[in-house]
Amino acid sequence: MMHRNHRPVRSQVLIYVRLLRSVKIPELNKMLMRYAFISGCIYLDYYSSMANNRNALPKNIGIC
Repeated sequence: MMHRNHRPVRSQVLIYVRLLRSVKIPELNKMLMRYAFISGCIYLDYYSSMANNRNALPKNIGIC
């Protein structure tokens, strides 16, 4: 359920990504988690389970 004054989650995520391109992935992940909590949305944290010690996907998970 979305409050009528809130933008859809997808739009909000795109705004975060555009405005904060210099933010590293872990910080963006924390922002998304906070946004979901405040908005009453369910947040699935795939990043923490998949990222390696360099905050990247391991080669066996990545596309290339």
